[in-house]
Amino acid sequence: MRRQVEVYADWRDHPPGQARWTCGSGYLLGGRLILTAAHVACPAGQPLMTVRVRAESGPLLAAQVAWHRYEGDVDVALLVVTEPTWVVPVWRHPVRWGRLVTTRGSQACEATGYPKVVAEPRRRDSHHAVGVINPGSLVKAGLYAVEVSNPPAGPGTGWAGMSGAAVLCQGLVVGVVTVDPAGFGSRRLVTVPVTAVTSDPGFRQLVTEHIGRAPVVEPVELARLCEPVRAAESPAGLLRADVAETPFRPDPDSSSCSSGAGGRSGPRLGWWWVRVGRARLAWPATSPRSSLARGGPQ
Repeated sequence: MRRQVEVYADWRDHPPGQARWTCGSGYLLGGRLILTAAHVACPAGQPLMTVRVRAESGPLLAAQVAWHRYEGDVDVALLVVTEPTWVVPVWRHPVRWGRLVTTRGSQACEATGYPKVVAEPRRRDSHHAVGVINPGSLVKAGLYAVEVSNPPAGPGTGWAGMSGAAVLCQGLVVGVVTVDPAGFGSRRLVTVPVTAVTSDPGFRQLVTEHIGRAPVVEPVELARLCEPVRAAESPAGLLRADVAETPFRPDPDSSSCSSGAGGRSGPRLGWWWVRVGRARLAWPATSPRSSLARGGPQ
């Protein structure tokens, strides 16, 4: 099953000239949780009561807004599927979050959504947009600009309905599509980086409840070298150093160098530094894949 979904919301008290039903795209994160753009389900800043989603070609499913942030340039929401008969899909690999940590241009990305350009009278089909992100664009706004290589042709709002689609770089979710800006001939999609919301307590709580782990944002440029962050799948998995099931005891003393013999929790301490680097210092900290340590393929 694909993670991309259609999102519809009933805007009953819509202003004149606006459509009653809003249409957008979304991304199944895990469990019943869906990532989308806030303006799709909260067009006036408040959640709409009637929200429906469709996964692939299945039926429309009832959903509700569980969290949203619609202020300034931040335009992100989380939906929860409430349809009691819906069978929650099981994913082999959990969703991974990412951010760009260098200024290198033309970083490949992709996003799949349900824009108007491929809509038919009775359904909307999917469009797989591919392109690049140039981190040097929209720096002051704190946004990503996706330069699309296969945009809709002709005038009009061909991208309408693409809002809410997740943007992925090397398999990592880096942002949410929100705007088709004027002046670029539909060749650009403005995207809100996930880093704008992954530290929000409400966002983190919902992701943890549905996925089993709080979001950890990884550096995209190091994705091929990184060991993917994954939850413990068995009681024995709790012994892994990166799970950090048992916290360190507070210690007033500090040191600048640590060393020890094998079996003395060296990996555990290393993972602690990775977490500190990510959370407190905003370092692009990670752990190399085990295959690299063994001299395997890179």
